[in-house]
Amino acid sequence: YKRQLQQYLRVGLMYMLVHSLIAGADLLWQALKRQQQQQLELMQAQQHNQEFKLQLLQQQLDPHFLFNNLNVLSVLIHKSPEQAEQFLDHFADIYRYQLQQGSKTLVPLTDELAFAQQYMALLAQRFPASFQLQIHIEPKQQANYQLVPCCLQLLLENAVKHNSASAEQPLLIQLELQQNQLIVRHPLRPKAFAQPGTGTGLTNLSERCLALLGKPIDVIQNDEFIVKVPLQHNV
Repeated sequence: YKRQLQQYLRVGLMYMLVHSLIAGADLLWQALKRQQQQQLELMQAQQHNQEFKLQLLQQQLDPHFLFNNLNVLSVLIHKSPEQAEQFLDHFADIYRYQLQQGSKTLVPLTDELAFAQQYMALLAQRFPASFQLQIHIEPKQQANYQLVPCCLQLLLENAVKHNSASAEQPLLIQLELQQNQLIVRHPLRPKAFAQPGTGTGLTNLSERCLALLGKPIDVIQNDEFIVKVPLQHNV
């Protein structure tokens, strides 16, 4: 009888042990599921926050662009209606590009370079022969890369805003590729009475590049002003 009781006890203990293991495994599984759900919710919240932040950064570009060019157009209307009409055509093309591409995360480098040339045509009406653009990138190379939209608009605007240029001494802006980066460079010629910049535009661009490409822009100032913009290579 004693041996039979011991056997019952062993079976009972084994049953309790197995039951405890099953219950423990179930609790562990439930805990892991809750942890995974919390991590997923956190990732989704971070993604939504990043998307919202990115939308705010992109929206900051529009008022600056709009104000500058409407101000120029207002002057041209009184000075030369014909020039004003040409300027308005270029302005409409550029603004259309911004509306179409500005909301995208990345755009082809080919499109940005074409936009830069349109923008220079706009500048040519404001400052005849004062600014020149040289693109040292082969068309085949252009097709291999993407970048954040409207970045060249910002960099060209900065060049015009902060540097002196004239038909006699034009400012040469050069674009080239270097180690999966778009290099934008021009001589540094600070305007004598220019208002100091806030750096908001470059900070904005750097944050967008960091958010979308994992790398900020790099700015170098010596006798030249150089901005290195990260690119995404098409697979």
